[in-house]
Amino acid sequence: MRCDQPFLVAQVEDITPLKQAEEELARSRRLYEVVMEHAPDLIAVADLDGTMRLVSRSVERVLGYTPEELAGRNFATLLAPDALEEGAHWVGQVRSGEVNVPGLRVRHRNGDTRLLQGRVSFVEDALGEPAFLIATGRDVTDERELEEDLRHRQKLEAVGGLAAGVAHDFNNLLTAVFGYSELALAHVEIDPAVCREEIGQITQAAMRARELTHKLLAFGRKQTLTPQLVSLNDIIAETEPLLRRLITEAIEIDVRLAPGLGRCLIDPGSIQQVLINLCVNARDAMPAGGRLRVETRNEAAPAQLGITAGDCVALAVADEGRGMDEPTLERIFEPFFTTKEAGVGTGLGLATSYGIVAQSGGAIDVESEPDRGSTFTVYLPREAPQESGTEPVLAHTPRAAAQAPGGTVLVVEDEEPVRRLMSVQLTAAGYEVLVAANGAEALELADKHAFDILVTDLVMPGMNGLELAARLAETRPRLKTVYTSGYSADVLEGRQLPDNSLSTYLQKPYSSFELLEKIGGLGVGGH
Repeated sequence: MRCDQPFLVAQVEDITPLKQAEEELARSRRLYEVVMEHAPDLIAVADLDGTMRLVSRSVERVLGYTPEELAGRNFATLLAPDALEEGAHWVGQVRSGEVNVPGLRVRHRNGDTRLLQGRVSFVEDALGEPAFLIATGRDVTDERELEEDLRHRQKLEAVGGLAAGVAHDFNNLLTAVFGYSELALAHVEIDPAVCREEIGQITQAAMRARELTHKLLAFGRKQTLTPQLVSLNDIIAETEPLLRRLITEAIEIDVRLAPGLGRCLIDPGSIQQVLINLCVNARDAMPAGGRLRVETRNEAAPAQLGITAGDCVALAVADEGRGMDEPTLERIFEPFFTTKEAGVGTGLGLATSYGIVAQSGGAIDVESEPDRGSTFTVYLPREAPQESGTEPVLAHTPRAAAQAPGGTVLVVEDEEPVRRLMSVQLTAAGYEVLVAANGAEALELADKHAFDILVTDLVMPGMNGLELAARLAETRPRLKTVYTSGYSADVLEGRQLPDNSLSTYLQKPYSSFELLEKIGGLGVGGH
């Protein structure tokens, strides 16, 4: 076709979708910039090896670094030395999908250590392969410290409630000690056989007293959570004597421990606290008396509790008390909420228990009706059973005491009866003994005599045991030392014991066998 007139050929393309896509991309970029600039939690994008590429501005508030300082740096370089292995564990876990990190110790720029809680996941490329990691983290250091303070407050409250029962038991034990001591003195020359039997009764009373004080110290101690693979049956059996002193005689305690109970990865001291809190709550619900049932069983948690683990171990604490209505049940785990009269309790027991169980990966279920009692059931994830032959070996296997060991021991102890007793025990075992009442006397003896091992109390007037050992080590760098103390671990905070093969620790009170075993364990005396 021919046309003599000029004309214009135009091609029109609808670019609306392209413009919309560009605008959407620009909005996404702006949103991304806003998130990375203003997000309260730490957000990091990293390569699969942990090298950070982008970090949110919040890292300045959380860890003291600027995003630019961390770009190109591996996240592992921020971990506290004791968290490196744990960090590697979580990196390995994320390859199988998104993981929640309950707590990871990370170093702040100023040298402090902060605890981060967060989530790590990976983003796939076009082929479905992991391309890079996205991590979020929240600083929960202050929250965890507050939780620990609340737990410790609950422990002290429970220890206070135990005071009357403990005093009663100690008075009984002291009555036995005084009585049998008088009888032993009366029979020492008349009938040695009877005397030996009476001294044996004194020893048994002292051992029961030691067991009681150790349990109280272990329960009342303020300590870091240390998850261990343990059985709830063992925790209940250990706690039962304390419970029977804490619960009034008008209440019958019925303990039912399931055979073959699975084990859980939990902090024993914290779960012990949960058990005591629940039992105290049940006691207070039965002022006129009744029955308290403590039961364990292997059981799957109800679906509504949201526990991802299929197999669980259940701990049930049931009472026959006044029970609770629906409005009370809805608030039962709120901090400072209590149904008790003013001045009785803090309202923290159940809230603290709830937090401990949740931190352990479990949940608490409650069933209750007015005037028909209450049942609190704790569900904890059950760990896979160990293969036959892989049961953990006891950390402290008794060994035979040394026979005629030889060697010289320098004993430093400010309490005269204990000092004299140790001297008698060690001399009877075949050691030469040098005795000092304090650090100054010990240094004078050390200038004049040779010795093979130092046995010293940690807490003494003037120079303490650690300072004494350090002074002696200036001229004896391979000095072997047994540190002793009757104080609990919280009192000894700040006195970090050496972590080496040259020293060990012995908690008072101790038997002569335990003293000789500790000395022998350091290679002195032929052990």
